[in-house]
Amino acid sequence: MELAGAGPGTASTPAFRIFGALCCCSGGGGGTVRCSPWSSSQWWSRRRLGSGRSVPGGLYFLQNYVNSKKRESIASKMAEYDMVVTEISSSGNMIFDAILEEGVFRFDCSSSDRDAAFPSLSFVDPTVRDKPIMTSKVPEYIPTFECKHGQQIVHIQLPGGSNLYGTGEASGQLERTGRCVFTWNTDAWGYGSGTTSLYQSHPWVLALLPDGKALGVLADTTRRCEIDLREECRIKFTTSAAYPVITFGPFDSPTEVLICLSHAIGTVFMPPKWSLGYHQCRFSYDSDEKVLKVTKSNVYFLMPCSTHSTVPDKGSDELQFVLPRGIWLRFDFGDAHPDLPNLYLRGGSIIPMGPPVQHIGETKPTDELFLLIALDENGRAEGVLFEDDGDGYGFTQGAYLLTYYVAELCSSVVTVKVSRIEGSFRRPERALNVQLLLGEGAVIHARGVDGEDLKIAMPSETEVSNLIETSGKQYKMFIENAKRIPELDVSGKKGLELSKTPVELKSGEWALKVIPWVGGRMISMMHLPSGYQWLHSRLEIDGYEEYSGVEYRSAGCSEEYTVISRCLEESGEEESISLEGDISGGLVIERKISISRGEPKVLRINSAIVAHSVGAGSGGFSRLVCLRVHPSFTLVHPTEVYISFVSIDGSKHEIWPESGEKHLQGNLRPNGEWMLVDRFAGLALINRFDIRQVNKCLIHWETGIVNLELWSEERPVSKDTPLSVSHEYEYRREQRILLNGARGCRARRRVSASVPHLRCALLLQWGRRGCRPLFSLVFFAAVDAPGARVRAVRLRGSCSLQKRNFLIQILACRRQNYVNSKRRESIASKMAEYDMEVTEVSSSGNMIFDAILEEGVFRFDCSSSDKDAAFPSLSFVDPTVRDKPIMTSKVPEYVPTFKCKHGQQIVHIQLPSGSNLYGTGEVSGPLERTGRRVFTWNTDAWGYDSGTTSLYQSHPWVLALLPDGKALGVLADTTRRCEIDLREECRIKFTASAAYPVITFGPFDSPTEVLMCLSHAIGTVFMPPKWSLGFHQCRWSYDSDEKVLKIAKTFREKGIPCDVIWMDIDYMDGFRCFTFDKERFPDPKSLFRDLHAIGFNAVWMLDPGIKHEPGYFVYDSGSENDVWILKEDGKPFIGKVWPGPCVFPDYTRQQTRSWWAKLVKDFVSNGVDGIWNDMNEPAIFKVVTKTMPESNIHRGDMELGGHQNHSHYHNVYGMLMARSTYEGMKMASGERRPFVLTRAGFIGSQRFAATWTGDNLSNWEHLHMSIPMVLQLSLSGQPLSGPDIGGFAGNASPRLFGRWMGLGALFPFCRGHSEIDTIDHEPWSFGEECEDVCRLALLRRYRFIPHIYTLFYIAHTRGTPVVAPTFFADSKDPLLRFVEHSFLMGPLLVCASTVPDKGSDELQFVLPRGIWLRFDFGDSHPDLPNLYLQGGSIIPMGPPVQHIGETKPTDELFLLIALDENGRAEGVLFEDDGDGYGFTQGAYLLTYYVAELCSSVVTVKVSRTEGSFRRPERALNVQLLLGEGAMIHARGIDGEDLKIAMPSETEVSNLIETSGKQYKMLIENAKRIPELDVSGKKGVELSKTPVELKSGEWALKVIPWVGGRMISMMHLPSGYQWLHSRVEIDGYEEYSGVEYRSAGCSEEYTVISQCLEESGEEESISMEGDISGGLVIERKISIPRGEHKVLRINSAIVARSVGAGSGGFSRLVCLRVHPSFTLVHPTEVYISFVSIDGSKHEIWPESGEKHLEGNLRPNGEWMLVDRCAGLALINRFDIRQVNKCLIHWGTGTVNLELWSEERPVSKDTPLSVSHEYEVKAI
Repeated sequence: MELAGAGPGTASTPAFRIFGALCCCSGGGGGTVRCSPWSSSQWWSRRRLGSGRSVPGGLYFLQNYVNSKKRESIASKMAEYDMVVTEISSSGNMIFDAILEEGVFRFDCSSSDRDAAFPSLSFVDPTVRDKPIMTSKVPEYIPTFECKHGQQIVHIQLPGGSNLYGTGEASGQLERTGRCVFTWNTDAWGYGSGTTSLYQSHPWVLALLPDGKALGVLADTTRRCEIDLREECRIKFTTSAAYPVITFGPFDSPTEVLICLSHAIGTVFMPPKWSLGYHQCRFSYDSDEKVLKVTKSNVYFLMPCSTHSTVPDKGSDELQFVLPRGIWLRFDFGDAHPDLPNLYLRGGSIIPMGPPVQHIGETKPTDELFLLIALDENGRAEGVLFEDDGDGYGFTQGAYLLTYYVAELCSSVVTVKVSRIEGSFRRPERALNVQLLLGEGAVIHARGVDGEDLKIAMPSETEVSNLIETSGKQYKMFIENAKRIPELDVSGKKGLELSKTPVELKSGEWALKVIPWVGGRMISMMHLPSGYQWLHSRLEIDGYEEYSGVEYRSAGCSEEYTVISRCLEESGEEESISLEGDISGGLVIERKISISRGEPKVLRINSAIVAHSVGAGSGGFSRLVCLRVHPSFTLVHPTEVYISFVSIDGSKHEIWPESGEKHLQGNLRPNGEWMLVDRFAGLALINRFDIRQVNKCLIHWETGIVNLELWSEERPVSKDTPLSVSHEYEYRREQRILLNGARGCRARRRVSASVPHLRCALLLQWGRRGCRPLFSLVFFAAVDAPGARVRAVRLRGSCSLQKRNFLIQILACRRQNYVNSKRRESIASKMAEYDMEVTEVSSSGNMIFDAILEEGVFRFDCSSSDKDAAFPSLSFVDPTVRDKPIMTSKVPEYVPTFKCKHGQQIVHIQLPSGSNLYGTGEVSGPLERTGRRVFTWNTDAWGYDSGTTSLYQSHPWVLALLPDGKALGVLADTTRRCEIDLREECRIKFTASAAYPVITFGPFDSPTEVLMCLSHAIGTVFMPPKWSLGFHQCRWSYDSDEKVLKIAKTFREKGIPCDVIWMDIDYMDGFRCFTFDKERFPDPKSLFRDLHAIGFNAVWMLDPGIKHEPGYFVYDSGSENDVWILKEDGKPFIGKVWPGPCVFPDYTRQQTRSWWAKLVKDFVSNGVDGIWNDMNEPAIFKVVTKTMPESNIHRGDMELGGHQNHSHYHNVYGMLMARSTYEGMKMASGERRPFVLTRAGFIGSQRFAATWTGDNLSNWEHLHMSIPMVLQLSLSGQPLSGPDIGGFAGNASPRLFGRWMGLGALFPFCRGHSEIDTIDHEPWSFGEECEDVCRLALLRRYRFIPHIYTLFYIAHTRGTPVVAPTFFADSKDPLLRFVEHSFLMGPLLVCASTVPDKGSDELQFVLPRGIWLRFDFGDSHPDLPNLYLQGGSIIPMGPPVQHIGETKPTDELFLLIALDENGRAEGVLFEDDGDGYGFTQGAYLLTYYVAELCSSVVTVKVSRTEGSFRRPERALNVQLLLGEGAMIHARGIDGEDLKIAMPSETEVSNLIETSGKQYKMLIENAKRIPELDVSGKKGVELSKTPVELKSGEWALKVIPWVGGRMISMMHLPSGYQWLHSRVEIDGYEEYSGVEYRSAGCSEEYTVISQCLEESGEEESISMEGDISGGLVIERKISIPRGEHKVLRINSAIVARSVGAGSGGFSRLVCLRVHPSFTLVHPTEVYISFVSIDGSKHEIWPESGEKHLEGNLRPNGEWMLVDRCAGLALINRFDIRQVNKCLIHWGTGTVNLELWSEERPVSKDTPLSVSHEYEVKAI
């Protein structure tokens, strides 16, 4: 990649900074880019970015790496293409800190890398690694580093003569110089001395220096690490950056190094004594009888050895062992044997011994103690003995005996005694047997009592010499008379060949091992320069072998071959071996393996099937044969390996492991060469062959291996016509990264700049047609000088991508175009699963800021470059305002901090203690959001609950109320999925894809000021038509115009106010948008006229899914205008919704929005008053994510962000659809205001549409939640919202519906709506009492319409909320901050009861400080809210009407007044035509009223007016509140002063007392709505109250009356709701049969007992449910006190009264546990387990339904892993009880079912399943 034009420093072009970011849809990986022509010297190791933060040089903008389904890293994937990319490489000495203790140092590449390092998993205390200590020492050896390809390469150069050891579990020699090891735990069955990865990983090297000192080096990383010791005296670690290197020493000895290391990583656990005995194991002890038979054999315990022979033909007596300097005395126990090791004891040592026993359990403390002593040159020896119980932990409490023994020679007497002891154990009374070694096995024996001094008289020198001589003779006799173990020839017994010695060939770059006696097989093929072992071999199978037929393992692979000749390199031109093997029928296979001296890189193999003695009867021809070359190559990095070749026809191929077996014949054969490429290792094994000899090539992938086979033709052979295959292998290290698919691609983007610091970007995406992009490159040019010009960015090459059948998209943006994969996985989340290493750049610090918009508003970015890189704002009305700094003297009070990690920008804002948090948009749960976490990802969340983290709209916004009553607003201005984490008190945390700005508003004196300021940025609510503020009636099942008219007329007949009736998808023709069903809605215009005639407006639904159906006018029109969202292959995306297969408009394009607006305009002409946009998240059926793939392409307008994938525009899709609909309605008639309702939205969507709280449930929880949900939307800039009154899903009870109507009638948007197949939810459907309450509630609303309409005008013009939390009345009062039973509508306080068994008259509401006067309209009722007016307020009201169209400007105006403590009140009334835009031209009347008390007279007058409207001539009715509902009425003319004489204090008291009595009488005489038992009507159970269990880490909700179902399973520490439940279905349920929803899931269960944690050991509930036939299901759900993390469920099907006629046995039953778990992050979730057969499994959503039986069942545990949340739900069970496990993926859900066996049960043989759940962080 190069930049065309002059280089840096030339006159024509200023210096450039080029930043490259690699992001790959097929994989992730590390890698950075250096743009030539500049040299690496122009990059420095630490470069400052933004406000002083630094990152390692050259590692820029490695943000948002995205993993593909094929999970391949960038570095490895780049080998697929033919483009040269060089890298930015930073290097230098590492920085260091002293840690832990003197002599221990931690080294990092830079301070930022130090911060970025992962926590240590090797240190006992990970924090120790990160805490520097004070020391005067400096390290003697300082590592150097190089960061390259996202890898951190560390070198430590040691002095000449150093030796290297360690590296953990590694095969090969002890001294490790010349070796290369990869730390990657691997099942390495049959490993050899060259195997580079075994079962354990120890990234540790112990270096022994020339002076005898020792140095330990630890690369503290858990990733795959290459430990390269191939250069002498040099240690090299290579793994993903960033990781620290820890050095220990140098210390005086290696022991000191290991002791110091143990201070870091800990010491070994104390093993039980029995575990130190001999262990016998075999993979075939398959019965208890066999086990017992083996254990009854006498197996003696042998002592550990010091020296031994590992040479097959020499015993330990025949070898000369190298002994250390000093005294080393040989000894034995009279058991010397050539096949046993020789034993030596060091002079100066005493070792304790015991008697020989059969097992350690035979030993007793009183057994005789043996001490073996070897004196040193000073006649002294020391030793120690530790004793305890041999098990347990008593030794940690002092229950042990540690005895220090000493032996001293003095005056020819050796005294053996105890020098000191430790521990509280009493010394056993036992004999002491001392064996004093003299040499050559000679021993002096002496006996005594342990603990007492023992004196041994030393013999004279002559006697000693005699003893030594005698002992030496005895040793020789033992050796000569020993029965040596024979090396028997037991051929035919499998595996014996393992003990033979292979033939070795070593020359040039190759070291080979061949075993002629088993098929002439080559079992090792080591490439010496790289240390890479290519062959995978089990000796008796695999390796390099050849067959004589097309069948697998036909003749030739196992026969014994004869070595014909063996040439050594010294004696000729090559190292070679020639073999032949008889394959019967007169045929032999001849093979020559050679390494030529002239071509040291080449390994050549020539093979042939030759006819030696074929009978004449066959014409001299043999049977049909085929020479099949079958090498098995090992895959060290399985996900990084592929096979590359050019076939005979000239086409290029890359064969990856997932492609399975490939047979290549004819012109598809490789053209004489193919190669096996290991991208991670940067190696390729090239196999060249004579294409004339090869008829077929075969590739076969297996677990960890691949076969690259060459097949000759199949034919008979004769002496003259053998079958031959000659081929050779050569190793190659790839120095360049080639991009084959993009070879010859030429792309040019000219960018000019006339202003400094202009940034531009070029994104290139490669991908095969029909597939997602495989690879992406983003390049940035930053121009540092004014007037500079970037002339061109050019990708060199010759041929086009189109010709190569590739797709390229060239995009110019202001920042990186992050590309998500099909499964939307970042490298950070995916890389732990696959064979891939990725290094992240982690930067952090305070954010930089600019003042924008107006005083008190600040924009924060991570750096100036991130500011330039941010996408345009889609929340701001004018996106340019966000980018224009203003002059201000203020500085922000709260400056966010940031951290960039894994491509995510994490922002923290710390607030003062006592702050409270609100907002976050459309969210369920409590009003105050501390402790909650939300993900902004618009989701079809049918039946959501209080713990659901993503609903239909996204508002990345938090409103903070500070302790002093001031308020601060914080907006994360990103359209991407954003995590809003408020789980820490007084701390706001945003996490989303980098880079995005954070905007703060305030602090201001009140939350109202914050919202007004926010509206200046994101806009205010559209001005709704007045009719839309009436009541709306909707139901999914008004399926004909007759039914619609019937419903409308019933409202009028019953006198229940209503303005709007809604048409759901029932009106459409086959659910096709913009159509009407010709049978059920034959004349929509006529229906429109009929509805208008009785005062109804009509709202009709439009969804985004357009049926994929040629001939359907909308589809044809859209296709013609090219408006559809595209897949990656450029074809329209098709997803299933209501009409079936659908395409979806791309509203990010002006062309599409205009097309849609024109359709809407035409549609409105049918009589449409308003439009309802539903399903616009967008929702897609039958997919786990519930939406379209994030990889879909939007060809957005540049001002919106340009061409991006769906993950960028997903959250704004609904808003842009609503915008298009709004614009279409506005086009239809400039005289009327549009009314649009949208389900999905984004912050700012209030400019175009109202919203509702989605598909809620008919239960009391959702009734209560509707208050905080409407308020949160209001606090997030959306004032026009409300819930589906009565609940959408399920059936409301009469009381629930009436209460909901009483409350909902005072919400800004007031609509009743219900689902198909539920009971009727019209106000008259629940009985007379409920109907009366609904009528009263709606009459209240219609009285308040003048007040509500005025509030919307103020909201539209100033940005104030229409409804607000109670704390808006006094933001300093902490008691109001958690109030959820009340809310403000201007100065009107609405207090409602959402408790089923208490009315509003029975609750004590928390009122704000000051004057709050209760009032009613003579309609007080326990099921209606209480109303209060704030002192100092006037609110306008109108007469009660049936619909807003009945009102006239001349209607009597009512003013409700509450004076403040100063006798004053103010209010305002807005009036206009109620529709249209005349008000924007001044055609309105805004009247400000004031009331003042002076000399016992209250004067009510107009203080001022605005607008050109003339005041109507109308009566004025003033109602002056006194308290307790008492009021004074006065009448006058509006516009004229009205004086009201105040009664005396006594009269006021009497009025208040009388009013109080009237209120009580109204309440007592009210017809309360009954909570009827309407059992049998589906869903009525939703109104009951669940049983709650809360203990430890769990909060559960159980509904015994519907199948004993658990409907909520909240994990408290994480705030994660695991269950997905619709109350009457799903959640946790159990069946009694194999059929879905068989008996047990819906019956009413009886609660047998409930224990509270305070009263017992556990919080639990026990239930049972009758499932007929004398059977019951018993279930106990418990949270044990001692195991607070565990939720345990024990269930059983029990026979209670099974008739004798059946023999006491029931019908066939099966206990089927059926939990439905919600998938908060559907593409990030999988199920993991190890099955009974030991195999590991990961089950992803795309795998569909899985039945796991037999050995495939999880071995007692499986877990549901949510990688995005970092949590796993573990489900443990008794495998003996579970006969089958089932996994079923639904849309946004998964079932993890446990099935018992299916059988009859009796009283004595119940069916049980016991299991438990636990949540763990991952």
